[in-house]
Amino acid sequence: MSITMFSVGTGGIRNNRRPHENEEPGEYANRSSVQWHPVCVYQEWLGDLVVEHAIPG
Repeated sequence: MSITMFSVGTGGIRNNRRPHENEEPGEYANRSSVQWHPVCVYQEWLGDLVVEHAIPG
């Protein structure tokens, strides 16, 4: 049995390009930060698909 582990990032500056009106720089930084989520795939055939099709970056 093999286990495939990777992280997926959500959010980030691409989704929130500009500060809102009257938004503090710290609020903008929090809204623009990337949140990382760990993912584990236990089924070998599904892990093989992830390795084949996942794009690093």
